[in-house]
Amino acid sequence: MAKIKRTRNRAITVRISESEYSAIMERIEDSGLTKQSFFINALLGVPITTSDEITVVKETNQKIADLEFQLVQLSRSINNLANNKKSKNNIIQERAMSVLNQVSILVEEGEEIWASLRSLTSLQKIPKQ
Repeated sequence: MAKIKRTRNRAITVRISESEYSAIMERIEDSGLTKQSFFINALLGVPITTSDEITVVKETNQKIADLEFQLVQLSRSINNLANNKKSKNNIIQERAMSVLNQVSILVEEGEEIWASLRSLTSLQKIPKQ
């Protein structure tokens, strides 16, 4: 399939105040986009995120992936406990306590993730009207 070359041969000129210009330039810098990409995305209603927001999202995704891995390991431990019928009761109890401790740690880490997500939404800048 041939790649279609996109041409942009139209220009839009807008007059703005010095304070509006400063605010727009700050948002463009925060976004990490070029001026052209920023304006096209903004005018087409595409959400524009800052570099800081992207960093928070990447960190949050990594935390979620780590938690998912730990939950898989925890599920295997619980499954081994359920299938190990020859074990003595106190060994099973010790393993169950270990599993409960791991679950508590995962719950705390989950709370950290939710705190990160709440902080992400508070970072979003709302344009002045």
